Amino acid sequence: MRRLFCIKLFALLLLGVCSSAQAMNVLPYVMSSQDFYRAWPDQRPLSEQLSAVVNSPADPINMRQVSPVRVSFLLSGKASSIENKSLLLSFKRRMKELGIAYQITIYDHLQSLKVANPFELIKKEKPNYLVATDLNVMQSHVVERVLQQGKIKVIFFNLSTPLKNWKYQPPFMYVGFNQLKTVQTLASYLDRQLPKNTKLAALVLPSGYLNDLRCNGFLDAMASRNRHIGDVQAVANNEEAAYVAARRILRKTPNAFIFSCTQSISNGVVRAIKTYHNSHPHQVKSKAERVSEEGGLPSAQTNSWGLSVHEVDHLINGPVMVSSLFMWDDLAIAVAEGIKGSMEGKAEPMLYVGRTMIMSPEQDSTSLHLMLQQAYRYSAVIW
Repeated sequence: MRRLFCIKLFALLLLGVCSSAQAMNVLPYVMSSQDFYRAWPDQRPLSEQLSAVVNSPADPINMRQVSPVRVSFLLSGKASSIENKSLLLSFKRRMKELGIAYQITIYDHLQSLKVANPFELIKKEKPNYLVATDLNVMQSHVVERVLQQGKIKVIFFNLSTPLKNWKYQPPFMYVGFNQLKTVQTLASYLDRQLPKNTKLAALVLPSGYLNDLRCNGFLDAMASRNRHIGDVQAVANNEEAAYVAARRILRKTPNAFIFSCTQSISNGVVRAIKTYHNSHPHQVKSKAERVSEEGGLPSAQTNSWGLSVHEVDHLINGPVMVSSLFMWDDLAIAVAEGIKGSMEGKAEPMLYVGRTMIMSPEQDSTSLHLMLQQAYRYSAVIW
């Protein structure tokens, strides 16, 4: 019961849905990949083997299936979002290449399901594997029941920090990205590129897992480089809230660099910058003026997370200074390969950490497009 209580508490921390969660830090409840490998050194070579498999052409499964493997997906948000479409398309393509017969059941917006207990619906479907993409309160309730039952193998998607309270009864696999390492790389790049007198602002999430690892991780990384962020605002994770907040910042500091903690926030900031430029064209300095004047940027800029359909254009033409590009399709491929290995009776790692790259205007358009094709090697067709 104590373990299940900790699961519920962690889910509340992820969402920040209660006042106590807003004052707490989720980091004590998770472990970094470095700590994980120190605790289980035998896992590192398994993770390295899976990384090599993910980056290689598919090797078809070496067994005869009696029936299709059943996989259920608990999606965060709508199935039509770019992230979810990328996940599902990449997973299906890899499973096809592996020659695995499968059946998929998709659950999005669990709250809208016409059943009192979504767990009973999933239990009735009897999936072999359950892929959870977000440990919100609803998903955590389902997942804890599944783990308690012990018949379905659970895969956490986009979560690379294993939960300490599950270390003795872990899910089948965690797949995700190292958020702290990513923001350290981002902060290092910005520290090199931004003029010393640049005014800095940040739009972060109100609370939760991603806020602690990515948003606060970035703030800490900049502070360690003596970069003061004068205006930090917490906003909801949507474009409109970020747009309104960025408009307020730009009225006070029209040439600020505004850190965006998520892609939705970045989309709103980019829209605010474009709106400001259109209404104040005389305040946008040229690159030559930037070099000749001491001070900040020629005009406001932000960062991105590789999930904008206008990624390359925004990098080359100004509103975005840098983008952190996650190899999104690799995560879906890792899920498929993990299922294959499990079906073959092989030892599979509990943790897969995907790769991240930096996209910058110093790279030409061809190189940037190639990077995006690499990140979305299966799902580029949806862009």
